[in-house]
Amino acid sequence: MKNKLVAVFFMLSALACSKKQIMTTKAFSPNGDGINDYWTFIGFENDPDAAIQVFSKEGLLVFECTGKNPIWNGKYQNGDAPAGLYYYTIKTKHQKYLINGSLMLIR
Repeated sequence: MKNKLVAVFFMLSALACSKKQIMTTKAFSPNGDGINDYWTFIGFENDPDAAIQVFSKEGLLVFECTGKNPIWNGKYQNGDAPAGLYYYTIKTKHQKYLINGSLMLIR
């Protein structure tokens, strides 16, 4: 069997929100190798009331978080969420802003 090298490029997405930016990766791979194992955000430090919801492509809520350091480990109901495309919404303080986007979970 030949060794295969697979390269995955992760893009950062900067989302304009209020007078700051929220940044997140567009994909993550929670496989325990210590690289991109979590889906994280930067920019929530000053908005602890911001809420994130992640939905499967079928519309099922698979992750929900409120707080300064939101992260998702790719788990759903004590198991691994399947690889694929997911959609997220971000509601900022007092729901003044609603941001929508998508991310790829790679296994």
